[in-house]
Parts: sequence; structure tokens; C-alpha cells
Amino acid sequence: MVSNLTLKSTSFLPSVLGCLPFVVAAVAVAAQPAAAQEVPVPETFTATTVNIDPAEEGLRFSVLRWSSEADREAVVDVLTSAAAEAGGTDGELADLLELPSLGHLWLDSSSVGYSLKYARRVSLAGGGENLTFVTGRRVGTFGRASWMPDGAPADAATRPFTVIELRIDHMNEGEGKLSAAAEVAIDANRSLVALQDYAAAPVVLESVTRQPLPYWAR
Repeated sequence: MVSNLTLKSTSFLPSVLGCLPFVVAAVAVAAQPAAAQEVPVPETFTATTVNIDPAEEGLRFSVLRWSSEADREAVVDVLTSAAAEAGGTDGELADLLELPSLGHLWLDSSSVGYSLKYARRVSLAGGGENLTFVTGRRVGTFGRASWMPDGAPADAATRPFTVIELRIDHMNEGEGKLSAAAEVAIDANRSLVALQDYAAAPVVLESVTRQPLPYWAR
């Protein structure tokens, strides 16, 4: 009786062992997608408002990716072809809001962020960079502050978006200006958005700083 049980148990081993390679392979395949996933590393820039209401407001730009040519074309197309329909009672431009978000602008005084629809960087002589952003909604849509400096363009308060330019030097520090204090220039041929006559516009963002990458991404 004992010998029969032993024979049955022994004869079962090859089938079990034969399945092991398939079990190991299945586990390995299941683990691959998780290992292959890449966590996007945001590039972060901070600044503080000056010469504008609100004063000394902290800002944080979190950029997940920079605009491709197609991204820029889409934004420029909306800003040029839908300009006549830009003024809604809630200060929104629906076609702009539907475009992909490339990151967010966060204010220290609010838990609500502004989606970045356009994010372009250009290297400057001497190692610095010029960063240009377009928000899906006008900065100041959420909150009581006007975000209007003295001498603001007449239509600045009714624009449903905000153009922001940051100039950063080789030390990763600089200044910034907003379309609340300047006219907006759109180059449809090259799919570019910028502040018109940047040099003449007042500085409304100071202490602009590129923040280090998270320790896990260095």
C-alpha cells in the first residue's frame, strides 16, 4: 500500500516540474509593464510677483513637457482664428481649454492651478534661456486679485488667457513679465506666441529661479 502511494506521488512530479518554466515566464511578463513605465519628471520654476496686484505672491511653474511644433500650431490657431469669440462671461476660451495640458502654474495662495497650453524654451547667448508660457485661463480668473499693473493695456483684463515670459541667466535666475502688462504678439507663420516689445514691459515677476530636479531624477 505504501509503495503504491509512493509511485503515484513520484509519477506526478514531472508534470509539476514541467509547468514551472511557464509559471516563471508568466510572472516575468506580468512584471514588465510596471518596470517599463516612466514617471515624468517636471521641470520647476519659481517666482514672486512685484509691481502688480497681488504683491509678493509666490508662483510655481511645473512643466511636464515642452510644446512640440504641433502643440504650438494648435495654440496659435486657436488664438488667431477664435479671437472674435474669446470673450465669454466666465473669461474662458473653450477651444484653448480643450488642448493638452503641458503642466501647471500654481499660486501659493490657492489650491487651484492654471493649465499650461503652450510651453517653449529658447537658449540665449551666454547660457541663459527664454521661457514662454500660455495659460488656458487668464491668471487671476480664480481669486479676488486683479493681476493688473498700472498702465496695463486696455484689453488685458478681458483676455481669456495669459502669456508669460521668463528670462533666466546661466545661474538659473532671472525675471518675468506678463501679458497683463504688455501686448501679445502672435506669429502664425512660425507658430510662435510672445510678449510684444519685451524690453519695454514692466517686470512683474522677480526672483525667478529654476529649481533642482527631485533627488530620484538626478
